[in-house]
Amino acid sequence: MEKHFLWRACHEILPTKANLGAKKVTEDSYCPVCERAEETIYHALWECPAARDVWSVGCIKFQKSHFEGPSFLQVVEGMLKSWDQMEFAQFANIARRIWLRRNELIHGGVFLNPNLLIQQAIRAVTLFHLVRNEVVPQEVACEASNHCNWKNPPIGWFKANWDAGVNQRF
Repeated sequence: MEKHFLWRACHEILPTKANLGAKKVTEDSYCPVCERAEETIYHALWECPAARDVWSVGCIKFQKSHFEGPSFLQVVEGMLKSWDQMEFAQFANIARRIWLRRNELIHGGVFLNPNLLIQQAIRAVTLFHLVRNEVVPQEVACEASNHCNWKNPPIGWFKANWDAGVNQRF
């Protein structure tokens, strides 16, 4: 799934506002997330402040990556040259989830927290490699399991959950 998504992103065929504007589907080409710049694939997946928030929560390599270029293809090519297979798989999964997060905001009004997005991506890639009986680095396996499993609080501590509701009239 990630390979197909990356292929579409690298070939500039995702339905961004810029691509839809070029086909006269929409007049507005501004990013629906940050509303500051034209929404190209490079912007949506790499340079948008919301995408940067996600990359900054990921592993240290994602935080320190400075692959810049006018296209997302150049970012992907830079990462392919310098990262191992597991890191690149996480990158691909996170990029797809950033795109899905953008779509959820546009179509459903939901915007997933960057930490949760990263946790889901790490867990998905780890489980994929485990199912294929591939070796998963211990730190990745621990990171995937630590983020997703609830643990009892220490003795003398209490865990409190709360939820919020909004009452809007339309």
